[in-house]
Parts: sequence; structure tokens; C-alpha cells
Amino acid sequence: MGDDRGVLRDCEELLKLDNNCAEAYYYRGRSRYRLGYVASAVEAYGKAIKISNNYALAYYYCGLAYNELKESSKAIEALQIAAKLFQQQNDSSGYKLAIDTLKNLSISSRILSSITVFFDKIFRPFTSFIFNPVGELFPFFARLEEKEAIYLGISYGIFADFCFVIGMYFNGVISSNFSFVSLVILGSIARLIFTGFNDFPKTVFVAGAAVLHLGFLGLINGFSLPGSITIVFAVFTCCYTILTLYSGSTQILNLSEATAAFTLPIMLLVSGWMFYNFFIAMVF
Repeated sequence: MGDDRGVLRDCEELLKLDNNCAEAYYYRGRSRYRLGYVASAVEAYGKAIKISNNYALAYYYCGLAYNELKESSKAIEALQIAAKLFQQQNDSSGYKLAIDTLKNLSISSRILSSITVFFDKIFRPFTSFIFNPVGELFPFFARLEEKEAIYLGISYGIFADFCFVIGMYFNGVISSNFSFVSLVILGSIARLIFTGFNDFPKTVFVAGAAVLHLGFLGLINGFSLPGSITIVFAVFTCCYTILTLYSGSTQILNLSEATAAFTLPIMLLVSGWMFYNFFIAMVF
């Protein structure tokens, strides 16, 4: 009848007569869960399971409650036990229900985990090295594996392209792609010449981190702001781009300060020249 508070009252009366009644604890858990008291529902299911450790339904609904509390590992464990008990008790419908729930839970957990990793690895660093490239770029890079560095460098390049899509439409996409690619190529050449060997993941990461700021500039350019404001943003983004490239060259690519100071203007001039020419070619 949907009277969960009535169920709770009956369970309390029953437990006064028999405090070892697993069914009373189970239905107390079901009612508490429907009323929104998820943590206390887990407690009730736990007491039912303690009295009857083959109580498949108690394990199943306990797993659902754990999932509601974002305790995925405990939820999966409880549902796995429920599925095993349903199978042992020849309850095919219960077994199918538990297995289907486990599959859905696993998919949801993987999606949530992917989103969390994506946020932690790509967007959270914005608050660190984006505004403090000299102090935060290398500590962040040091926590990455080689594949992660490549993926992040490319992701930053794609994000910069997205900004250009909004700010400058198709013409900006082609031009910004050449900025990223040219920085990767020029950084690789500089590292090969001055250190004797190349490290592709490091170069991709540094190039991607640098073009992020250029992407922001392309985004701002699309809002048709007054010239003075655009100039201010241009100065800031250019300075941050230079600082990112310099700190990345010295701290990550292991170029000496003198070498970085010499090669950095060359890299910017060549990359800027390529950007300008491709942009002009696309516009005209």
C-alpha cells in the first residue's frame, strides 16, 4: 500500500517480540530506503544479513543502498554475493536481476570514473599551470605517464582549436592546427640538436600547454570586444604562452636557460609566420 512509516511501526513491534527476526530488519531497511534514510537502511540490511547470511534479497538491496551512497566497491561486492546466493537457491529471476544490476552499475562506474579522470587530468590543471606556468607546469607534468602526456598535449591542442572554432570559425581551426604542429616539430628539432635525442611525449605536452593560451585569445577575438580590451588580452595570452614555452623548454625538455632563451624567439617567429600565412590564405 506504500505506507512505509506503517511498515516501520510494524517492524518495531515485531522486533520487540523477536529481535532476531531477519525479515523484520530487511523490511525496516526497505522502508528506510524508500523514505530517504539510505545509511540507516544499510544498517538494517546488515543486521538482517548478520542473522541470516544467505539472505539474497537483503544483499541485493544493500548493494543498491551502497550504490546510492557512492560506495561502488561495497555495492558491487554485495550484488555479487546476492547473485551467487540467488543462483544457489535456484532463483533465476533474482539471479538475472542481480546480474543486470551489476552490469549497469559497472557501466555507470566506468563512465563516472572516466569523467572524473578527465576532469582531474585536463581541467583541474587550468587553475595551476595556466596561471603559473613557471612554478606549476613541471610538477604537474612529473605526475603523468608518457601516454598521458601525449593525450593531454593533444587534448589541449584540440581545446585550443575549439576556442578558435567559436572565436574565428573554420579559418581559425586550420591556422591553430599549424601553430600546434609547428611547435611540436620545432621543439623536437631543438631538443634533438641541443640534447642529442628527442622525447615526443614531452614535446607534445609542452606544445599543447602553450597553445591553450592562444586558443583563449582566439575565443576572445570572436566576441568583437573594443580594441583596447582585445590588446590587453593579447598581451596577457602572449606573455603566458612565452612563459609556458620557456618553463617547458627548461624544466621538461631539459634545454639550458641560454639555449631556451635563444631558441624560443625562433620557434615563435616560425610558428607565428606559419599561422599568419595559412590564416591569410584561408581568408583571401
